[in-house]
Amino acid sequence: MEYKFFPHEDYRPFQEEGMEAIRVSAVRGIPLLFSSPTGTGKTAMVYGGILEARMEGEKLAVITRTHSQYRIFVEEFNRLKKKHKELTFGMLIGRKTVCPMKVGPETCAFMRKNSLREVKNGTGMRNMMNIESYKRHLATNKEPVCPYHINCMQVAQMRPVYSKESMDLIRGQMDEPQKPEEFIERCLTQGCPKCPYELMKATLNGAEIVVLPHQ
Repeated sequence: MEYKFFPHEDYRPFQEEGMEAIRVSAVRGIPLLFSSPTGTGKTAMVYGGILEARMEGEKLAVITRTHSQYRIFVEEFNRLKKKHKELTFGMLIGRKTVCPMKVGPETCAFMRKNSLREVKNGTGMRNMMNIESYKRHLATNKEPVCPYHINCMQVAQMRPVYSKESMDLIRGQMDEPQKPEEFIERCLTQGCPKCPYELMKATLNGAEIVVLPHQ
C-alpha cells in the first residue's frame, strides 16, 4: 500500500514491512514491540505507520527518554510537514530541565499563582536587567513571582491571555518545530525572556503529534 505519511521519497530495506506491522498494530489495538538497529529509520516508520492508521481527531503521542530522540522526531516531522502542511507538532520537556528559575514544581505552582495576580494588576518585567535585579531580592520576597511567566502574558487582563509574542512562539513551534535546546534559547532571548516550559505546554492542546518525556 501507499504510505502517504512516510517522510522520505525512497524506502530503506524493510521499512515498508516495518510500517505495515506498526499500522496493523494500531488499527487492531495489538501491542507491538518493535526493535531495529540504529540507522534503519525507525522514527520514519513510526510516523508512516501510525499516522496511516490514525482516525480523525486522534493524536500521536510519542514518549521518549533522551533529548537526542526528541531531535530525531523534530527532524522527521519537518520533512513530513513539507508533504502535509496541515500537521501540527507539540512537545514538552521536564520542568526541572528548562526552568530558568531552577525551582521545583511546588515552588513553581506557588510563584505562578502570584505571577498571574501581578499580571492581572498590570505588572510586567520586560527586560533581563529587571529580571536579574528581581532574582537578587527573591530570597526576601514573601510572595515571590516568576518574571519569565509574567512575560508570557498580556498584562491587565481579567483572565490569563498569552501575549502576541508568546503566541508567535507557540504557533511557530507547532508549525515549524525547533529542537528543544533551540526553542528554549529562543524563548529566553527573543524580545523579553519567557518561560520555555509554559510555552511548550501551550503547544500540546492543538497539536496532532506530541512528543513527551518519559518520567
